[in-house]
This record gives sequence, C-alpha cells and structure tokens, in this order.
Amino acid sequence: MKKESVSMNSSNNSSGVTSVVFGILSIVFASLIGIILAIISIGFAIKQNKSSPNKWSKAAMILSIIGLILSILIIALDAWLRKNPQILNQVLTQYGSVPQ
Repeated sequence: MKKESVSMNSSNNSSGVTSVVFGILSIVFASLIGIILAIISIGFAIKQNKSSPNKWSKAAMILSIIGLILSILIIALDAWLRKNPQILNQVLTQYGSVPQ
C-alpha cells in the first residue's frame, strides 16, 4: 500500500480554528474572562493571518472584537450599576422582582 505524503505547502488552520473557538468563548463569557479570551483569540488570529491568511483568521478577528467590545460594555455597566444601586432597585421593583 502506498503512503500519501503531505506537502509542506498545505495550509494549516490550527491557529485559525483555535482563535475562532476563543472568540466564541469571549462572547459567551463576556466579562473580565471575556477580555482575556478575546486578547488570546486576537493573538492566534494574527498568527494565522501571517502564516496563511484565510476565512478562519478573518472570522476569529470579528468574533474577538465583538467579544472584547461586549466584555468592556458589560464591565462598564456593572461598574455604573454598583455606583447607582437605586436605579437597579427601581427597575427590579417596577417589574416585581424585589421582595417587599
């Protein structure tokens, strides 16, 4: 049986796939963990883009940026609500979620 040889010119998508996974996780865990995952994902996307640019690196960069922006917005909203707890209490009281 003849073995097939793998050429060295074939594109390797491992960094691209890894960056897409980290990009998706950065959206799912949008907070401080999301920022860390987005930065890791951007690093892998840049590495993939340098070695062999393809759709994986582009998709990963888009997901990472979305995850990074979402994480920053959630952290900013959390900080704002911690400084203004009366707003959160007012919203929760209006919708009947706070026990009286």
